[in-house]
Amino acid sequence: MADTPGDLSDLEKARSATLQRIGRNVVNLQKMEGMLKKLMIVGDISAPASQLRAVIKKRIKKISQMSLGRLVEDASKALFAEIEPPSTIPENIQEPWFSFTFKVHGGVDTVHPWRKELRLVVRERNRLIHQMLDSFDPHTVQGCQAFDELLEAQRAQISVAYSAVESLLIAVREAIADIIAGEVEIGVGPGNEQ
Repeated sequence: MADTPGDLSDLEKARSATLQRIGRNVVNLQKMEGMLKKLMIVGDISAPASQLRAVIKKRIKKISQMSLGRLVEDASKALFAEIEPPSTIPENIQEPWFSFTFKVHGGVDTVHPWRKELRLVVRERNRLIHQMLDSFDPHTVQGCQAFDELLEAQRAQISVAYSAVESLLIAVREAIADIIAGEVEIGVGPGNEQ
């Protein structure tokens, strides 16, 4: 049966499917970078209430400019702790103070596999953008199918890290929502003992 004018050829269908997979992988990699940035922005904040917005804006400016590789290394250090971090609330505070710290406990046994997974993500992102696309042959069905296999393998490789980062961000969002809803006991910190 011949193609009718409105039908897509096999090559056009294959090329379209491959381009969608490329887009999906790029979007997922960028979403993961965005989630890491959000974790870094809100994962450790301590400021007087009057300066909270300014502190958050400053963190956003600094963190938004980080490369994914740098972000992975900094997040690995910032989010994982072997011991409880010391309080960043100064003594003798004169106004309400906001302090929120999110840490994943488990030490080296937890951070090393996490960092390894995220370093793989950095390599795969760089490989997709800087190497893989050069080898994509969009002029044959076979070229599209071969590239599809590479993209599916890449998606499978990054999915574990994506889920891990997403679960941390969900935990932070839930903790912040609980604080806002008043479902968390407010502790007395240094400088405001009764």
